[in-house]
Amino acid sequence: MSEELACLTVPQGLIDLSGWGLSGKNKLNVLRYLDLEETLSKQGIIKIDEHCAENIPLGPVRDYFSKKLSGKEIEVNFAERELPITFRTYLAVGALTTNIVDYLKERGEVEIYASDVVGSVLSKADLKVNKGALNYVEFGNLPKGAQRDLIMPLIGDLSGAKIVKYAGYLFPEGIEVRKIFSFEPSIIFKTLKSGLSLEGNILFNDPSNLEIKSRMAGLCVENYQKIKFFELVKELKEMQEEGTSTEDEPDSESDDEPKEQFTLYPEGTKLYDIFPLKEGETKEDLYGAYKSLYDYGGFGFELPYEDDGSFAYMILEPSGTLVMIHEIKNFIEPIATQKIDALSGKYSVEYYEDDEGRENEEGSLEDNPYMNELRHQGVSGLIQSLRTDLDHSRQAIDKAKQKRGTTAFIIEKNVLDALRYEYSEDITKSALAAYSKNLDSCLVYIPKQEEPLTKLPARAVVLTNKKALEIDYRILTSTRRVHEEEDFNPFSIFDKKRDGLADWFDYSNHLLQEYGNTLPSSTKLFEMLNIPPTDDSYKIRSAYRTFVKKLHPDRLQGQDLEKAEQKDSKEKLIEVILAYNTLNERLQKGGLAIGSPVYYLGRISKLFEGDEL
Repeated sequence: MSEELACLTVPQGLIDLSGWGLSGKNKLNVLRYLDLEETLSKQGIIKIDEHCAENIPLGPVRDYFSKKLSGKEIEVNFAERELPITFRTYLAVGALTTNIVDYLKERGEVEIYASDVVGSVLSKADLKVNKGALNYVEFGNLPKGAQRDLIMPLIGDLSGAKIVKYAGYLFPEGIEVRKIFSFEPSIIFKTLKSGLSLEGNILFNDPSNLEIKSRMAGLCVENYQKIKFFELVKELKEMQEEGTSTEDEPDSESDDEPKEQFTLYPEGTKLYDIFPLKEGETKEDLYGAYKSLYDYGGFGFELPYEDDGSFAYMILEPSGTLVMIHEIKNFIEPIATQKIDALSGKYSVEYYEDDEGRENEEGSLEDNPYMNELRHQGVSGLIQSLRTDLDHSRQAIDKAKQKRGTTAFIIEKNVLDALRYEYSEDITKSALAAYSKNLDSCLVYIPKQEEPLTKLPARAVVLTNKKALEIDYRILTSTRRVHEEEDFNPFSIFDKKRDGLADWFDYSNHLLQEYGNTLPSSTKLFEMLNIPPTDDSYKIRSAYRTFVKKLHPDRLQGQDLEKAEQKDSKEKLIEVILAYNTLNERLQKGGLAIGSPVYYLGRISKLFEGDEL
């Protein structure tokens, strides 16, 4: 690694999942982070040159490395945390993209489904595009930027096509379009835009209209059991005799139906008294869950705004008292603050001094159905939210113990901060500048393997590369909400809008696991055998035998070769044998055969030619 990059130290922080520094959801995100770290470490040492840097999909990281390399080549050890996780992830994706670009250039003509994003990329390359259909493009003739920008959409197309193929296997006769709308009504508008009919069945037997069809296929796969249940109910109804009497059926509009009651508890009731704690959970766990979820900015669990601008929120006090604060407004001006015991419904109203003629009052929400319903919704929503968080926390702790044998982990400080500040406002430039100034005082510690993770020792270091950490932090916080600067959208590599670090960890991990170890060095292996990439084992074996005959020591005997030439021939033979054995092993495992991720890249129509999944 270059001197400037090598001196970068990534600040670390300690998190124990058994504590309450993070919400349950974000404890699960810590495990996702660790899974991505594990996947990255398996990438080993990768050489990064300008060609690879050009193929990094995210602009800020690409620009950073392009400037730093300046014609040089660096080696990045992905098993070491020498760079922030966002940098290592995009470097790995850049290396992956480089391999796929080289692979597709050698293949020549490729199929590309022209989605809106792909259409935009091809249009910039002055190519005519048939939108919503497969286009055939000579990949090597595309500009470098277009080659790079098409790789992730190609992978996305393949993922979508696989879902369509699988749905075709589950539903060979298709599914009624209107039935799919019941699972996601908003898809109606996308269907209309695509030109597909809203009537009849949709068949999952080809990649046409891939964008909308893959979404429909995904919904059908997700709701497979529900669809089969509906079909069974329909069959049973058809078997019943017509004209069934309805005399005994209850009147659905009867005035005698009980109306929902909004329970009011005795004064002094604590949330701890009514909350459904599970075995092993304590009041401290419940309050810790609340603190990790809602203890920020002075507002607790927020309720919907009212038409006149009034709003309410709930605060859980350490004692267990649940307080509902109702800020009353008259559209623009604040009028009063209503403080409510959220469980008993007792309240007091304090009017502001400038609101003359109004006296403070006390009462009960029993006489105010609207506010009583709002209170009930708030209590129910908060209990449900806290119950879900406690379940997520327990799930994270159990997973950590089962897979990693501990609940305490060292993770990058930027990641930890991004998780902790999930509910804060978007990072502004001024806040980011203040954060950057404080980087010099960050503590970093990488524990030795035998050291227990009980505390984080204070080892101050001088960070010499603030820019990389600044970019890293911007990317991580952008997972919450895409910034004004689209360049920092971390989901641009997935060709779809996403939200949350969970999705970024999962998609990055899936991408590297699916493709990271499939293509690296495959092209070079074929180059050693002097043949283009192929799935044909006969061609590979023939090329191998040709080289063995030519380079075998028995053949070279009697030839007047210099020692250096003999050494080169021997090394070449070793390379050829290694290349053949590696490719042969991959063929046997299906790594290059039909059905592998690489085979269908840029030719998804072949996916629908056979019956195999």
